[in-house]
Formats: sequence, C-alpha cells, structure tokens
Amino acid sequence: MKWEKDWPVMGIDNDKNGIGEPVLTYKKPNVGKTYPIVTPPETDEFDGEKLGLQWQWSANENIVWSSKLPGQKFLRLFSMKMGENDKNLWNVPNLLTQKFPARILWLPLKLN
Repeated sequence: MKWEKDWPVMGIDNDKNGIGEPVLTYKKPNVGKTYPIVTPPETDEFDGEKLGLQWQWSANENIVWSSKLPGQKFLRLFSMKMGENDKNLWNVPNLLTQKFPARILWLPLKLN
C-alpha cells in the first residue's frame, strides 16, 4: 500500500490505471525504525469498555446483540431468531467471530 494524493493505493499499479493489482509478496518499506512483529490478541477477558480488535461482527453492530456493562468481565450475547428464509448462517448479521491471527494462504480454484 502506498499513498497517492492522500488516497491509499493497494497493490502494484502495473498498467497505470489507478487500480492496484494484488501481490503475493512485497518488501517491507524502510520507515526509519525497526518494530517488533506482533499479532492481535487471541483471547479476551472482556474487562475493557470495548471489544478487542480481534473481534468482528458479521454486519454493522447492533445494540440488541450484546451487552457489556462497566465493571463486568464478560460479554453477554443475545440470541436472535433467524429469518424465515435463512437456510444457514451466511446471512445472519449477529455473529461475533474472531479474526484469524495468522496468515491465510489463498489458493486459486480450478474450475472444470
């Protein structure tokens, strides 16, 4: 990623059309200082006011899906009835999941 005219450009813009193409590897830029490699937290005591960055909702958060009151060291999740036409959890917005803490290898699909 690099900044051009105050906008982020992701990937390499080989054909100069303003759209970055994905890359498998890229050399880390020299930012003038060395930083340790860190990963997001993999557990949570839920003792802060907000959820940690390792958590993500399947849709924009809704206040009726969970409760985290000051002083509580837990997060209370509320179940929601699935839509009548929902066949699986794909379209259910109130799923709280944890982001993968490691690299994911994407393999191309071979279609016949």
